[in-house]
Formats: sequence, structure tokens, C-alpha cells
Amino acid sequence: MIPGTGDPNEVPVEKKKTGGTGAARQTLYRVTLRNHLRSISIADQKANILIGINTVLISIIIAILGVESSVPGLSFIKEFDLNIPLLIFLLACLGSGIIAVFAVRPNIKPWFSDVEGKVFFKNYKGITLDQFQAYMEDILETVPKIYSSLNTDMYLLGQIVIRKFYLLRLAYGIYMIGLSGLVVSFLIIRLAF
Repeated sequence: MIPGTGDPNEVPVEKKKTGGTGAARQTLYRVTLRNHLRSISIADQKANILIGINTVLISIIIAILGVESSVPGLSFIKEFDLNIPLLIFLLACLGSGIIAVFAVRPNIKPWFSDVEGKVFFKNYKGITLDQFQAYMEDILETVPKIYSSLNTDMYLLGQIVIRKFYLLRLAYGIYMIGLSGLVVSFLIIRLAF
């Protein structure tokens, strides 16, 4: 049987697998970089939302406790025994807000290895313009060095994404525990007394 004749019983000839073409590699790097940057942006937006919510809730709780303690004869919190639930929620909001701030706060070195990629923006600290240009000229000499540098950048950006989403997950978990603690402690106090 002759290959390419259109016979439905024709067995396809296996092509030799080689590395992707230059365009395919560029597309891979472009898409990966865009996904990393989009993920970092999403994480920062979620952290900012959590910071805003926690700040408002902390302000409201402190205002309620402050007004209740400063105005004589105003003791609605003591009557309903809301001190413990509000304290639990206040501490959870504080913890969640602090962790959310750590998620958005820039770090000088956000990974835990000795990977040095001078093209990665956080590694510009401590090198002069002449050193950076010499490093770039060295990278641009060969294609493998270019791809190695791009791989290092992708790795380091990925580490930032992992760190941000880990901290966000922790912050949302603390917020959820605080909210649950508020409701559960309020119900226990109301049912017990």
C-alpha cells in the first residue's frame, strides 16, 4: 500500500519526534509568561479584596466595642454575650489580613534556592548596568543560553505564583475559621445561657 493514497485502512507513518520549532517555543514561552503574570495579578486582586474586607470588619468590631465601653448605660454586648464571638472574629480577621498583606508584599528573594537569573527582575539588586549588559551579551551568544535564561525566569515566576496562592489559601482558611468560630461560639453561648 502506498502512503498518502487516502485508503481508510492506511496505517499512518510515525514521524520522528524532535524539539519544537522556533515559533512553537516562542508561543510556549509567551503563553506561560502571560499565564504566570495573570495568576500573579489574580492573586494580588484576591489578597487586596481580603485586606479590604478584614480592615472594614476590624474597624466595625473595634468601633462597636469602643462605643459600648465608653457610653454609660450601653451594654448590649454584655447582655448578648457577644464579647467572645466578636473577639474570636476580630483575631481571625487580624490574622487573615496580615497573611493577605504578606501575599501582596514584594519580597527581595521569593524562592528558597540559589537559582540566579539576572534577567529576572528581582535579581537586578546588587549589579551595575555594565555587569547586566555583559551578562546579557553572554546569554545572547547561543540559543541554549537564551532558553536556559527563559526557563530560569519561568521557574522563578512560578515560585512567586505558588507562594502567593499558598498564602492566599491560608488567609482565606483563617477567615473561614474565624467566621465559623463567630457563629458557633455565639450559638453555644446563646443555647448554654
